[in-house]
Amino acid sequence: MKVFESAQVELKLKRDQLMLDWGTDPIPDELIKRVPIAFGSINVWVYGIDNWGKLFNDRQLLALVSFAEKSD
Repeated sequence: MKVFESAQVELKLKRDQLMLDWGTDPIPDELIKRVPIAFGSINVWVYGIDNWGKLFNDRQLLALVSFAEKSD
């Protein structure tokens, strides 16, 4: 749990800094388009995941934001 808690703190710091540097939030908040429930399709909105940023936990988001920052 300590790793996840430290990732949450670090993500907040990195996210705030990148919002200042880039002028936009590095974590996407665009809505995921709802499609009819069908076998074989990914219907994550059924589980309350309604935007792209919610697909990952804070530790995963920290890694993805760090990768994006380094490729900038």
